[in-house]
Amino acid sequence: MKGQSALEYLTTYGWAIGIIVIVVAAMFALGILNPSTYTSDSCVGFGKLPYQEHKVDTDGILTLVLKNGVGRSISITTMTVTPQGGTEQTVFTSNTTVAPLADITLVAETGATGWTGTAGEAYQGTVSVLYDTASITANRESGSCTGALE
Repeated sequence: MKGQSALEYLTTYGWAIGIIVIVVAAMFALGILNPSTYTSDSCVGFGKLPYQEHKVDTDGILTLVLKNGVGRSISITTMTVTPQGGTEQTVFTSNTTVAPLADITLVAETGATGWTGTAGEAYQGTVSVLYDTASITANRESGSCTGALE
């Protein structure tokens, strides 16, 4: 009698655990439990050049929009990208002058960001922007950016 009771107990819990495993596997396959499904594009850490928006396409071309919050005109000289676990790459060079409180749109000249892949794939890394003011050169603003390739 005790053996039958133990067997019924194990069988019942075995079926329950089996169903739970199947449901979790189906949810992962449908993308419900896939972290990249919920990865929103964001950059944090930019201080004097507040982050507005950005996107990275599947070829690794980064488009970054910041706002000039320095209080005077600035000249953007360089933008570099360091993918997580990678090396720093210069992806934009210019002498673009930006008025105070104006939006700054920077587009990587090449796909050298290291963020390439298929649409929806997650990326992470650091973006640095160097700029000059009338009195101080080589100012650096950096932010940590994450998101999914578009």
